[in-house]
Amino acid sequence: MPNQYRSVFDGKPPLKLSLVQGNEELFSVDSLVQTENRKPGTRRRKSKYLFEYYNPKLSEIDLLYSANLTNAKCQSLEADLKIRKPSLIEITGFKTNLSLDNLYCRMSFYDKDYIKLTSNFYFVITAEKLKNHMENNKTLEIPIASAVLKKEYIANLCQVFVVLEVYKQMDSDINFAREIYCDDTKREVKVIKKYNDHCKESIKVFEQKGYLQLLMFSAKLINFQASYSNIKLVKPNGDPKDVGSMIRDIEKMKPCGEWSFKYRGTRPEIVHIDGPYRMFSSEKNETSTLNILMLTDISPPETDEIYMDYQNLLFVYPSEVSLGKEKKKSGIILNVYLRDSDSLFDESNPDALKMIFPCQEGVIENLETRFTSSVSIDKVGHFIDEVKIQLPFPLNEKHHLLFVIKDINVDDGSEGKHFFAKLPLYQKGLVVQGGEHIIQVLKDMVPNYLQQGECYDTAKVYVKANIQVVSSVYPQDPVIAQFISGKATINDIRDIEYHYDLVHFLPCILQRCIDVLNDRKREEIYEMFRVFRIIDLTKENKTDDDTEDKYLVYKNPLLLNAINHFIPTKTSGGHYLCTIILSTLPIIFDKAETIAKERLKYVWIIFALIIKSMVGYYEDKKVFDLTNFHDFCMTENGKIVGEIYLYYGDMMK
Repeated sequence: MPNQYRSVFDGKPPLKLSLVQGNEELFSVDSLVQTENRKPGTRRRKSKYLFEYYNPKLSEIDLLYSANLTNAKCQSLEADLKIRKPSLIEITGFKTNLSLDNLYCRMSFYDKDYIKLTSNFYFVITAEKLKNHMENNKTLEIPIASAVLKKEYIANLCQVFVVLEVYKQMDSDINFAREIYCDDTKREVKVIKKYNDHCKESIKVFEQKGYLQLLMFSAKLINFQASYSNIKLVKPNGDPKDVGSMIRDIEKMKPCGEWSFKYRGTRPEIVHIDGPYRMFSSEKNETSTLNILMLTDISPPETDEIYMDYQNLLFVYPSEVSLGKEKKKSGIILNVYLRDSDSLFDESNPDALKMIFPCQEGVIENLETRFTSSVSIDKVGHFIDEVKIQLPFPLNEKHHLLFVIKDINVDDGSEGKHFFAKLPLYQKGLVVQGGEHIIQVLKDMVPNYLQQGECYDTAKVYVKANIQVVSSVYPQDPVIAQFISGKATINDIRDIEYHYDLVHFLPCILQRCIDVLNDRKREEIYEMFRVFRIIDLTKENKTDDDTEDKYLVYKNPLLLNAINHFIPTKTSGGHYLCTIILSTLPIIFDKAETIAKERLKYVWIIFALIIKSMVGYYEDKKVFDLTNFHDFCMTENGKIVGEIYLYYGDMMK
């Protein structure tokens, strides 16, 4: 086994060099090569070829670079993947004052600022199972699920809210249903019988429609432990306005019951599945027998995480619907569709994409064309539903959400006029932005409604919805997205403040920087180094040492990993990066330019790209298989080494 690579700085305090020393010593080619007889970092006489002292006894793994500029060869990504193992969620107890309704439940986690951390965990408790559970202590038979939460929550450095929304089938008098579930020891038998008869009538009218209304709510601030018992269920005060306000007011609400759940580590035989593209399984899963649903992590992204797997989801949270004077009935309900055509909409044949996750318990195997919200009975409808959508790739300007608003009668389920609202998902090369959107409502459904439909005034008739894009292929920052796609220049990106997408899409940013080097435009090359500085100022490392007269020998690990794992050694046209960058060295080291702080501090990135490309060049030419490396350096193909070294030498004088 070859010796493991070690940086010359391992185990030693960081070395600081003065500005004068830094230019001559820190980036000198003499510190780049180590051999069997010479320790890394020691001085040697200048030579014509970078590998003049090549020793055939050394393996290619031993032939590494003492300054830790790059490991030269792409390594396995497994070492750098930030794997957060899912933990299991098991509903263990549920108790209410009645067991007359089937209960449709949605569980999720929120942080202390009421920002949602996970997608919903859906499960159903039938009236029969609930009765057997409460009277005979039978299990609820709810499938287990799993969630991935950041270490600060699991380690109890931060608390989270566990939230449970409990729905029942649509009811002509939901307030009576909520009141009957409240804890009241003086409840009369005849009142319960009246409610039971009322439920039977509601089933006859609404069973086929599948409409739901919020019955109970629960929220508790928790520190993570093995189990949680007797979490209070309460009666909502009217239709919910938003989850945050309900959490704040929960102590003012009447109790309706309680529930319990366990939160524990996963097991090797379990495979965690979140939709068609994401899966987590243990390395010891040869005997895997159980597939379970894994909730999507929708918490704010890590600042130092390069996206390494495919994820392309859209979360839609309709919050408010106003029909103004157009509202004629007692209730409002929403249907949501994802379409790639603005042809005339027909509910019997919606011509919609099967990209919407169903609200069902267990692993999702098939997606659907439609999402149906809960029913609101407020004059201005309020909702707390979550619509989870698998975005198609690539998106185009025809992709949009179509909201079908139904004005319904909660007494008999009859429907009035249907209204339609449209939200484009991709315009001018940019995915829809996260945050609250006020969406226009069409006066009439017409063909080509994306361009031609006439809309109501949004001051009176509108749909409000919060949008969250969870995507590893579409940046949320518009300038970064345009820069990656070639529609913005390096001058545009240097003016933005630090954004998570600079790190999330760092390999794409570096690829575009290589294009900048290839174009050889002096000002853009200098701006490129300022962009490196912005990337380096991460949330955890916002210390700018431009005012200091010393430079720290420090190489940002995010940039280093991006070069190691993602940047190829040559372009799609077959040109090696070292030959491209070679022609830019006179510009980078132009002594006529007096402002050189960023160039001096981040020129190691240029060296890293050159060295990695050179090693890739040698691998392609099978140089490491030769018995005499020196002979190759004298060939036509080997002259590139001497040329690069001569440029290094000239620039460092």
